[in-house]
Amino acid sequence: MGGYFRNLPFFVVLLFAAAGAMLVPSVYGLAVRDHDAARVFFYTGILVAILATLLGFATQGWARGRVDSDQKYLVSLLASYVWLPVILGVPMFEVIGNTRAVNVYLDMVSALTTTGAPVFEPLRLVDTVHLWRATVGWLGGLLTWVTAMAILAPLNLGGFEVTSEANAIGQRMPQSGQMRAAAPAERLWRQAGVLAPIYLGLTVVLALGLALAGERPLHAVIHAMSTLSTSGILATGGFKDTETGVPGEMLIALFLVFALTRRSFTSGFGMAALDRVAHDREVRLALFAVVVLPTFLFMRHWLGAYEVDELANADGALTALWGSVFTVLSFLTTTGFVSDHWGARKAGRGWKPRV
Repeated sequence: MGGYFRNLPFFVVLLFAAAGAMLVPSVYGLAVRDHDAARVFFYTGILVAILATLLGFATQGWARGRVDSDQKYLVSLLASYVWLPVILGVPMFEVIGNTRAVNVYLDMVSALTTTGAPVFEPLRLVDTVHLWRATVGWLGGLLTWVTAMAILAPLNLGGFEVTSEANAIGQRMPQSGQMRAAAPAERLWRQAGVLAPIYLGLTVVLALGLALAGERPLHAVIHAMSTLSTSGILATGGFKDTETGVPGEMLIALFLVFALTRRSFTSGFGMAALDRVAHDREVRLALFAVVVLPTFLFMRHWLGAYEVDELANADGALTALWGSVFTVLSFLTTTGFVSDHWGARKAGRGWKPRV
């Protein structure tokens, strides 16, 4: 059985992951008595698992006879982004019922690539489907992270060509120097084993923090998944519909910091790693953008407030400043969250400067 899994093609491994992921909305649907959606996800997961098992057996000899190369995994990754959303969209299409298949496909492509572009109005989807979209986005973020470390870095692609880390990640030679670099499949499993627990742990910590801050448990989980994957998927119309306010946004901003640089988890841990992150150009550029751009926006509206004598409302001014900082940080990490206080300057909620 161990040899069976070691020889599985990359796409078949992703099919097994998709089948397992369908258990998440199935269990949730059962817990909230959404039995129709729970059955759809459960039965679809079983069918996908059976399909993956049969494909695994059918490709055992083919996989052994082929050379394991990075280029092969690049092609498999491209094919996965094209065909995997079809599989992922089947239960969602069945649950929604009154939509076209192309809409579901686009939504799954958006989630899997962590783009997070909404295709459906939030109120049109049940909570089980919202959880599924966030789960797909979360797994898409993990897939991107693992393949970047295991495949793109050794090939000096995906931005690693401008760093020196590509020479070390996935290709570290033993001290004896007699062994060749690890095969791509081995690097993928190794990186997944290292990165997945960190990714999952951070997601759980953020979800618990948001729940303790007053967020609805389901929304806390979805927002945590969307933050760590930078997909920006929401189950509501935006942060204006959440209960946490500024404390919740501060928690999310704290975890968005991990997306500012690839050195967050590739430099190890300890004071030396922190020093490398502190001197990283990506971090410095991000800090410049997060500090300077909101400051300019704040000063522009502060001058407007000065002209209409609204300077006394310091709380409203600081809230508007925070809205700018959070939104800039979110867009900088491609997450796309918009602070509930981003529009405070124009909506007149407590601070009414002249624009």
